[in-house]
Amino acid sequence: MIEKIMNSKPIPVTILSGFLGAGKTTLLNHVMTKKGNLNLAVIVNDFGSVNIDADLVKAKDETVMQLENGCICCSLAEGLIVAVMRVLAMENRPDHIIVETSGISEPIDVARKFNDPELKQLAPINAIVTTIDAENILGLEGSMLELATQQVLVADIVLVNKTDLVTEQHLKKVHQWCHQHNAVAKRLDVKFAEIDLPIIFDETTGTELNIAEDYVEANVGHLKHNFETYSYETDKQLSMQKLYPVLERLSLDIYRMKGILNIEERQDRQCVFQCTGQRATVVVGDEWENNEQRLTRLVFIAPKGILERETISLLLDKTLA
Repeated sequence: MIEKIMNSKPIPVTILSGFLGAGKTTLLNHVMTKKGNLNLAVIVNDFGSVNIDADLVKAKDETVMQLENGCICCSLAEGLIVAVMRVLAMENRPDHIIVETSGISEPIDVARKFNDPELKQLAPINAIVTTIDAENILGLEGSMLELATQQVLVADIVLVNKTDLVTEQHLKKVHQWCHQHNAVAKRLDVKFAEIDLPIIFDETTGTELNIAEDYVEANVGHLKHNFETYSYETDKQLSMQKLYPVLERLSLDIYRMKGILNIEERQDRQCVFQCTGQRATVVVGDEWENNEQRLTRLVFIAPKGILERETISLLLDKTLA
């Protein structure tokens, strides 16, 4: 079983964090409702936190709930690593793993478990998403404030939830608090924890190759008016040494980047690039087929007005090998 897991494609992991009452479970249920064709494995403390229609349940035991739509739900009863390995060993592997942490836990403790060199290759962290309660975050004190602060400190994306319950002036103070504790995390204002899913991961399929025009075509209709996408494609090889600082610079303003790289340093294989917030990974993927056109294809998602297409294109053109 271990050999089978090691030879399989990695499954990205998104960690959901947030203090008690911040809307973390509401976010999880929103993801499960709006996931489209994406097959998910959700690892939770309690099955009861996930809003699943009983008609969808295909099979259930004490630690695993299999659903008719291809998704599964695992509990943390046996421990996180056991739950993740169980998911990785499944015959019908999911496209993405979501780990919902306890409202009174520090997500860094969960993230550290995925830093094991072997597990990191099998289940790389896609993003840590922290939800905060805009109405109550500024009123927390003592250990509760310390914990909520820790949850924001490690976030790649901070969802400022319940914005409909506060004034514009109060929300501005919440933004200042978030920036004070994590100046580089992407911040989104939301109501009822509703987020456009392409910001975190694909809504379509787990296939890493269909990500240029197919990705935009499939997802742009789902993005609300305040987000837009841009795709870049070239048949020339890129230099990873030149590309890295460019992508690092772009990640300051762009919420989501992903794509297939045709790079000089690894000419025999496709390299899969993922970046959510400022958390970036490059994983060596499949070999290029003999008759396959070797293309670099990148997709960018950002708030409307941020994507300067000509600038992005010029910057990427300068990374050609």
